Amino acid sequence: MSLDTKNILEIIMVWGLIIGTLISYVPQYYRIYKIKNTKGINEIMLICGMFSSYTNVIGSIQENFKNLINCKGYDCYDTYIPIVQLFSPFLCAVIFYMFFLFYFNYKDKNNSSINHLYLNHTRKKEIYNVKLRAKISLITTILLFLYLILLSVYFDNYYIDNSGKVLNVISTILSLIMWLPQIYTTYKLKNNHSLSLIALSIHAFGCLCTVIYQSVFLKQPLWVILCYIVGFISETSIVIMCLYYRRKKNNLINQLSKDLLEDKNTPIN
Repeated sequence: MSLDTKNILEIIMVWGLIIGTLISYVPQYYRIYKIKNTKGINEIMLICGMFSSYTNVIGSIQENFKNLINCKGYDCYDTYIPIVQLFSPFLCAVIFYMFFLFYFNYKDKNNSSINHLYLNHTRKKEIYNVKLRAKISLITTILLFLYLILLSVYFDNYYIDNSGKVLNVISTILSLIMWLPQIYTTYKLKNNHSLSLIALSIHAFGCLCTVIYQSVFLKQPLWVILCYIVGFISETSIVIMCLYYRRKKNNLINQLSKDLLEDKNTPIN
């Protein structure tokens, strides 16, 4: 099959999205590693984001199941590469969640001045709940994978296709839910702390590119790409909020410095 300009542009765009997605999370991983803290990152956002990507991947596999098993030659590339592109955000979200779990109580574990037997009740409960949610997330991930296998083996394309539509709707709902806790956390703290604005900005741009690729080139329905539309709007909003609070803080510091300087230069009568 010869490659025309449209195909070449599509190949460049999809691989740019895949590689760009993988690279875009590096600033976030590095920021958590550097400060060894997860303050400013909402756990519910991470879990919902991970399962939004996961259900989006499984739903897309099921909606394209007939094409996936019947493809031949170059058509297999055209059929599989959109799934690979959708899988890359899920992989990055899993790694992000693992970073969160590892560094959530990092300072508690590595601070010799803290007697872990005497951690306050609230902190102990918080750590227990985080571990519990991690176990539930792992079990849910495994069950969804088994569901994909069983449905593929024992049901026909009609049920598989409808299941895919349902999972993509669930993905959209999760994407709508996931950003609300993070927006609230950012509003409450008035700071991004361990949340990387560079990563968020790149993700927002990546979501916009994904919407263009999935809708223009692949003609995917709205429910497949709606989660990326929501992601673009939400992540852009968080970046704008953080930049606003940062500017407001800097203006306050500058004003205080100016007032102190004026007081210093004011002669005493």
